[in-house]
Amino acid sequence: MNISGKKTLLTLQLTSLIKQIDQHSQLLLMLALSLCSVGFAYVIAFLGIKAGILLLGAIVGIPFLVLCIIDLQVGFITIFLVSSFVFVAKRFVDAPFGIIPEVLTYAAFIGVLIKRKAMYHTFQNPITFMVGIWLLYLLIQALNPNATSMAGWLFGARGILNMFFTYIILMHVFDSLNFVNIFTKVWLGIALLAAIYGLYQEFAGLPSYDLAWVTSTKQLIGLNFIQGRWRKWSFLSDCTAFGMFMAISSIFCSILLLGPYSRRKKLLLLISSLLMLLSMSYSGTRTAYAMIPAGFLVYAFLTLNRKKTLLAGATFLFLFIAILTAPVHNSTINRIRSAFVPTQDASMNVREVNRARIQPYIYAHPFGGGLTTTGPDGVRFSPNHILAGFPPDSGYLKVTLETGWVGLIIVFTLYFVIIVTGISNYFKAKDPHIRALYAAYISIFFALTVANFAQASISQLPYGFVLYAIYILMPQLIKFDTKAQKIVNQ
Repeated sequence: MNISGKKTLLTLQLTSLIKQIDQHSQLLLMLALSLCSVGFAYVIAFLGIKAGILLLGAIVGIPFLVLCIIDLQVGFITIFLVSSFVFVAKRFVDAPFGIIPEVLTYAAFIGVLIKRKAMYHTFQNPITFMVGIWLLYLLIQALNPNATSMAGWLFGARGILNMFFTYIILMHVFDSLNFVNIFTKVWLGIALLAAIYGLYQEFAGLPSYDLAWVTSTKQLIGLNFIQGRWRKWSFLSDCTAFGMFMAISSIFCSILLLGPYSRRKKLLLLISSLLMLLSMSYSGTRTAYAMIPAGFLVYAFLTLNRKKTLLAGATFLFLFIAILTAPVHNSTINRIRSAFVPTQDASMNVREVNRARIQPYIYAHPFGGGLTTTGPDGVRFSPNHILAGFPPDSGYLKVTLETGWVGLIIVFTLYFVIIVTGISNYFKAKDPHIRALYAAYISIFFALTVANFAQASISQLPYGFVLYAIYILMPQLIKFDTKAQKIVNQ
């Protein structure tokens, strides 16, 4: 037999072997699926539907855990996506799905430890220094003599760990301008989907599972049914989180709209921004309404010498005045107006009374009453504490009550350093794309700091990841500006 004949025979043998292996694989796959089906049926029959869903989640989740460990960037995007849609699952099945993003974050942190990538140069900036001081101060709160229970601190330590792990992970993933762009697109894509679904809830009506969830307790009905209509929350945890997510996303799109991009991209940004603003209006979140002018105010400060800014500012001012003064009255417009006339709002007046009542405690306790001592969690973990059940209704007030005015000074210093770093690097940057990103991220960060006056947390999912990303991007973006680096090196 010649060489050509031997090659043909070998090829036929290999083809036959591959087919046999493929047939065996198909049989094994069918057998495995059959066993899984029987197993799920058994679990659901004897342990209930929740156990079956949790088992399915565990099987599906294991590959994602491995992915978070192996590839940090893909893992982080996965965490961000899961944190955005996890609340939908909770409305179908009352199970602790909220822990999934945390578990994935822990897995990604393990990936950081395994890779052992040297990042010391990245950590050398004033923002990381202040974050370290804040985390250390929260750890020292375990020794706070004003706390009546260690359980509250242990519960709060979970949040401390999450913040620490997330910060370290973000330090590693934001190592290129390409990934910054990927993250930004994923975030704005999710925001656009949330806006569209929020508008669907408004104009097509609430789906049965959404209506069942919002009417499940009197508290949810009271919070979400206002002036004869339902507030909208899209697929996020609640109306407030949805409104704030739409606010920062619409501000971001609007600012990029004025950046160095093609007409096609600008058209997409314009449509996205308008849909987000409209959807935000139906969330009924007054804090979100106030965030919009706050964000644009910072952008105007950064680009005051540009004609586009003056034109956009005049247009925005005209629309703002029109909304406040036009002879149009409905529940949505009235609620927007109430955000800018707080003295006429009963709930704001109640907040002011509560704050005045608690001021003597603040003055007398510079280190606060201890972590997790206010609100419902305070009742749960420290029922005998004087702050237990007190509604802070503000992120800054919560920080002051639980960690004292010393803690508040640390937080204000951290925010000040972030803004100063961002503004300084914005004016150093030469690349127009990086300047646009700086302007947009600085503006939404300032908007979030303003929102913290009226909301107890600005780090809710999913925009909490955007907040922590800003911590990293303010000192990091300038490193991707090759033009600025050339000037520095000359």
